[in-house]
Amino acid sequence: MSSPQLEYGHSFNPPTPSCPMLLFTACFLAMKELFVFGISSLAALFIFGYSVHMFVGGLVSEQTETLLIIIVVLISAAAIGYFLWETFRNRRL
Repeated sequence: MSSPQLEYGHSFNPPTPSCPMLLFTACFLAMKELFVFGISSLAALFIFGYSVHMFVGGLVSEQTETLLIIIVVLISAAAIGYFLWETFRNRRL
């Protein structure tokens, strides 16, 4: 498949992925996506911890509540880490 011809015999070659500007743009979008993913992950962990506090706060001792919050946040962090790993594995980043 040949490149389309422009006037005066010059051919048009579309930019390739090795183009520095495209590489920069791809890296910038990946970094922006990581930033958004990180902020939403931190917000989710906070909401999970606070929801445990709202459910069991006052019903159990403070030590038990703190332990439950730690357990739920760790499980949530593991799930978020799995989602992040799965995303990178599927995109081959």
